[in-house]
Amino acid sequence: MVPQQHATARSDEFSVVPPDIASAASRYQTFREIEAEHLALMARHNLLEEWTDDVRATVLEARERVREARESRAEFRGHVREFVLALRTTGDSLPTVLRHTRVMLQLLERSGAIRGDGGWLEAEILEWAIEDYET
Repeated sequence: MVPQQHATARSDEFSVVPPDIASAASRYQTFREIEAEHLALMARHNLLEEWTDDVRATVLEARERVREARESRAEFRGHVREFVLALRTTGDSLPTVLRHTRVMLQLLERSGAIRGDGGWLEAEILEWAIEDYET
């Protein structure tokens, strides 16, 4: 268990998220939203029947957006993994690591690097943090 003093002091240690993390978070959120839009466009077509030039172009465009989102996800997830593993290495418990991760997300939102999305991004990142902590 982490003493309360330690947990409080640690959450105050960082008040600004490094620019590379902020940039990766922003890029990921943007590409994730674009990916969702293109997948929704693709889903409007019956891909078992209609393969017009328009449908083919829609599918190819969606494939490119999925690739961009996957690359930006990998980059941002790498930053989250480094953050989580650094905290785990110092002996922080999982609940403490999750609190610090939430603080990082709040700082990203306050700085304008990411936008509020009803908690979807936070849930995804906290899931990553749990996976990274446990492996």
